[in-house]
Amino acid sequence: MKRGVGQRLLKFSFVIIVLLPMVTGCWGKREVEQLGFVIAMGVDAGEKPGRYKITYQIAMPQNGTDGGELKDWTMTVEGSSIRQSEEHVYEVLNKQPFVGSTKVIVIGEGAAKEGINKVLDFFQRFYEFRRTAYLFLGKGTAEEILNTKRKTGSIPGLNILAQMEQNEAVSTVPSFRLGHFLTVNATPGYDAMLPVLEILEPGEHEMEYKGNMKQVALHTSGVFRGDELAGYLTEQETKGTLWINGEVEKQFISTEEHEDKKIFCAGKVTGSSSNYKLVDSEGRLGIDLKVQ
Repeated sequence: MKRGVGQRLLKFSFVIIVLLPMVTGCWGKREVEQLGFVIAMGVDAGEKPGRYKITYQIAMPQNGTDGGELKDWTMTVEGSSIRQSEEHVYEVLNKQPFVGSTKVIVIGEGAAKEGINKVLDFFQRFYEFRRTAYLFLGKGTAEEILNTKRKTGSIPGLNILAQMEQNEAVSTVPSFRLGHFLTVNATPGYDAMLPVLEILEPGEHEMEYKGNMKQVALHTSGVFRGDELAGYLTEQETKGTLWINGEVEKQFISTEEHEDKKIFCAGKVTGSSSNYKLVDSEGRLGIDLKVQ
């Protein structure tokens, strides 16, 4: 009896020894120190038709720190696809780009006018990208916007992310994440909108500040017809569209001051709801909008 138990234990030990090398580690694992975390990406039209200029903004923790100190490394490469541009990044970067950390995607004006379905298709299909990344339209080029340093000194992509999160508390521009935009863009009868990032010089948009540094404003929107940029809405038109779509949660509003009325009022909306329907008004098609 004891002999049989000993033989079984011997066989069991042999199996453990054989399997041990197979479970000592993870195949294909990537250490954190080997990764460059992509915070923001920009897409611009390339120099030749059918090509793109892709801007990568990568946050890299500094050696010897606890991860609290970050430095960014921003580069722009050109290729026929985002995948090809990523291969060029490998040629010069000593870390592997990890796009699963991408929070901000900026589409340049030129690329938006050519159509963005091909670009968004890659973001949608590549498993590392998250559909929660915010989408923006860049007035000008995405490359220039992502290379615009702010007075805060933090990474430009993180500044843009903070602006968008702050906007959601005051409802001044539409908020579109990648997944939401793909859904709206594929819905018949709907034209998607994207918030516009615009570089401002001192004195523009009634803003004055000291120093040579530029500011990136987030206050208007661009409208797409299909996957192509159709045009821009003003600040007032953008806010009006938000009211029609019932997307105003909080917003500052004020009355216009006219010559015959010297009373001026300003306030903050803390909640709202709206609905509309098409109506026939004396043979002309109109909209009946109700806002509470």
